[in-house]
Amino acid sequence: MQKNGENIEFELFDIARDGILHLEEYAVLGFATYTDFRGPPYLVQAFIEKLPPQDDKPAFVFNTYGCMSGKTLKILKRWVTARGFRVVAGHSLHTPENYPPLIAKGRGREQAPSEREDELPH
Repeated sequence: MQKNGENIEFELFDIARDGILHLEEYAVLGFATYTDFRGPPYLVQAFIEKLPPQDDKPAFVFNTYGCMSGKTLKILKRWVTARGFRVVAGHSLHTPENYPPLIAKGRGREQAPSEREDELPH
């Protein structure tokens, strides 16, 4: 069993411009997004709802966030599970804030991710 991501092939898919995703080509799918007002953006929901129903295909969920993650992973998992995926893992990564009013208030989180998060296997 492999403990990290070395020697694993993966592809990135841009849901806004890459067209149709052929799910049968992949053993595991990952759903990744940024946090938008404490949840995943509508564009991600619309994309997931258009996917064909699955029969327990493994998937993972991932999100980035600046100030707070809110319920992003929980909601993303619910959407993915509703399409028939089996969520096997999830992770939220704290990143620097990109919302100008919070940055102006000194809440930019420039030190994110923490050293501990940065040391996780890639």
